[in-house]
Amino acid sequence: MIVLAGGRSSRMGRDKAWLPVGERPALLHVVEAGLRAGVERIVVVGTSGQPLPPLPAGVERRDDPTDRRHQGPLSGLEAGLGALAAQAVEVACLASCDALWLDAAHVRFVLGLLDRDDREDDREDDRERSDERECSAVVPASEPDEDGRVVLHPLCGAVRVQPAWRAAQGLLREGQRAARALFGALEARTIAVASLPQPRVVEACNTPEPWAQAVAELAARAGQPPAVE
Repeated sequence: MIVLAGGRSSRMGRDKAWLPVGERPALLHVVEAGLRAGVERIVVVGTSGQPLPPLPAGVERRDDPTDRRHQGPLSGLEAGLGALAAQAVEVACLASCDALWLDAAHVRFVLGLLDRDDREDDREDDRERSDERECSAVVPASEPDEDGRVVLHPLCGAVRVQPAWRAAQGLLREGQRAARALFGALEARTIAVASLPQPRVVEACNTPEPWAQAVAELAARAGQPPAVE
């Protein structure tokens, strides 16, 4: 699992990784979703010199290379994918530290879709399928808008680590910065947001008001008092 934590948080006005969600910082709220899902390797990607909350044992921190500071989420994903590739991790869920609605069910769901594709391929030994055509990613997609445009939610998806890492390196050399570019370069399968265990996982909480509302709702569901700063 890769969790991006190195953004500028310019719209929020504060580092979102430290904002309280219940009794813990938002970053740990997201990391713990991966731990509850049974993910074996979690990499948090920050910016060099950026203070982050103490991470649980076994969770690794990586920083963007110094020559790519604040160069967009694709740079952070490349750093995280490289760390997981070095540990021979095969598949990874992608997330950001502001994914307030992320839960273990979502992590298991998107990783399970890639695992299911593997099992289906094993049952179809008579069908030749090149590595390039193998499904190498899954990404939630919203319904088309009035103009027919489909919005992808890359930081709620999952990828096969090796092909995704190679693709991210190539895209960065081309000057790409957006996370969605990664899924355009992979053989990605889109999944309807409505089919997710928790469709609200795709909701953006980038400004104070939506953030406060989401935190209050999460606290109410857990029967906890809202976070106090």
